[in-house]
Amino acid sequence: MLATLVITGVGYFLCNHEDVSIMYKWKWSTYFVVMIMGAIMAKRHIEDHLPKLPAVIALIALVISAGSYYLLLYFEGNDHYAFLNIFNIIPQLGVTFFTYLLCRSDLMKILYEKKVWNAVIMTIGSLCLEIYIVQHSIITDRFNNIFPLNIILIFIAILISAYLLRCLSRIWAQTFKDMDYNWKAVLKPW
Repeated sequence: MLATLVITGVGYFLCNHEDVSIMYKWKWSTYFVVMIMGAIMAKRHIEDHLPKLPAVIALIALVISAGSYYLLLYFEGNDHYAFLNIFNIIPQLGVTFFTYLLCRSDLMKILYEKKVWNAVIMTIGSLCLEIYIVQHSIITDRFNNIFPLNIILIFIAILISAYLLRCLSRIWAQTFKDMDYNWKAVLKPW
């Protein structure tokens, strides 16, 4: 919490600075605090210290946090409200926190125990890095004329590309090992 206040304070000071490039570079450093918060929440096993919220309340708080973030982004284009940019860190922390609370709700635990949903969640979760790598080359305006079907098609294309990238990287890694190829490990989605 102290780090958030320090970063917000320094960012507010830099916001009033003449050099816009300093503020632009500083803004991207605030995302690091959000990643640290997520890592701390995962590493420290803080379940005992957090309230157990129903999934609906956690989802509503998550939507409010995400909406606040995009509202502040809307004001980013207006020079009159540029000083609000640094406060984007607060809804980002809210998104991280309420996503964590949503994922540990009773409803999500029921989904995790279902074989199909568990496989979907595990596959998408294990392909996060590959999804991040391939998405920029797949997301284009090419299929906007078939909206909303394009969202599903692009998502499937990203998942397939990410899975293929995962398989190719495992083949590449096994190429330089002294043992035979383990095709089962190559094709395993998680």
